[in-house]
Amino acid sequence: MKRKAKAKFRNTINDMIELHKDLEKDFLTFSEIVPYNHNSAGVYSPRLYSIFQTSCVQVISMMQHIVNELKGLKTKTRQESFEEYYKFLNKKGMLALQIVSPKRKFNKIITPFQLKKYSVPDWWDD
Repeated sequence: MKRKAKAKFRNTINDMIELHKDLEKDFLTFSEIVPYNHNSAGVYSPRLYSIFQTSCVQVISMMQHIVNELKGLKTKTRQESFEEYYKFLNKKGMLALQIVSPKRKFNKIITPFQLKKYSVPDWWDD
């Protein structure tokens, strides 16, 4: 039974990785048309907004699956907030150390899970 549960978890993670790759492709294609390096954070694009919103959905879903697996939860639980998942996954500070390494170089170092003055990252709106 445990083997079956682990296989299901692994399949879910693999599916999410594929969704991430699709989203990354969308972002890189968009970035070829509207170079991300040359835009201020205030630039608004419906397409870029959609890409970021989709990435937030993927992040919270991945966090939920990982937390449920680590807690040994068999059934789908209510979705917690980003802050609750973050506190659980970052107990030893490992989540905050993660950086994004895009396939193409951008002029920014992206540390999506380093919190500054709020309980959620700048890019997150829970």
